[in-house]
Amino acid sequence: MFRHVALISALLLPVALNAGDAPAPSNTKPVVVNPAPKPFLGVKVDENASNFDPSQGLPVSAVIPGSSAAAIGVQVGDLLRSFNGTKLTAEADLAAAIGKTKVGDDITVELTRVNGTAQDKLTLKGQIAVRPQVGTINKDIAALREEVLAVRKLQDERRAKELSLADMLKMLKEIEDNMPAAVAEFKKQYPKGEFNIQIKIDIVSDKTAKEPITIGNQPGAQLNPDNVNAPAGADDKSKDKPKP
Repeated sequence: MFRHVALISALLLPVALNAGDAPAPSNTKPVVVNPAPKPFLGVKVDENASNFDPSQGLPVSAVIPGSSAAAIGVQVGDLLRSFNGTKLTAEADLAAAIGKTKVGDDITVELTRVNGTAQDKLTLKGQIAVRPQVGTINKDIAALREEVLAVRKLQDERRAKELSLADMLKMLKEIEDNMPAAVAEFKKQYPKGEFNIQIKIDIVSDKTAKEPITIGNQPGAQLNPDNVNAPAGADDKSKDKPKP
């Protein structure tokens, strides 16, 4: 019997010791370290482009909207010659130079911009930022779309304000008809004043035609905007039509 008790005690003793040695549970949450944001220029270069010449720079094939490159003015077709003083002869040179920067650092990009047969060497400066989020890009696209719509609206308004020849003749006809009343009103206010307005309109459809259409306010012509829209070939037949 004593042998069994001793055996049970021997089995339980290590368990008790280990349980006593175990540390108390902690409520401290593990510390999560977020990686530092990586700088992002926002250009895609094409070393396989037909115009790629390592001595001239890296040809830009795409610029990410909202990126650092777009903010400082890099354009598709530019040749990147250097980044922060590092000469660029391969895409790896650009990647290495960007890797030496931190978000918010000042950057200087030297490039060549081709304008037809001319080439302009430009130096662009700004700050490097992180990759733009999708929401930011969509916001920039929406803003660009609004600008395009505004420009189209302005163009439509300008077209609406452009007067045709018939419209201008109609307006001039109205001025001519209202001129006597305007002169009389002017004379009432300024009896000794002078009122001299001259508008000469001399439009001939085709002087070589047998019976050309003449529009204007010179002798023998009528200020008639309807004549402006006369069909081609009406010069020789205008007088053959019966009068209403």
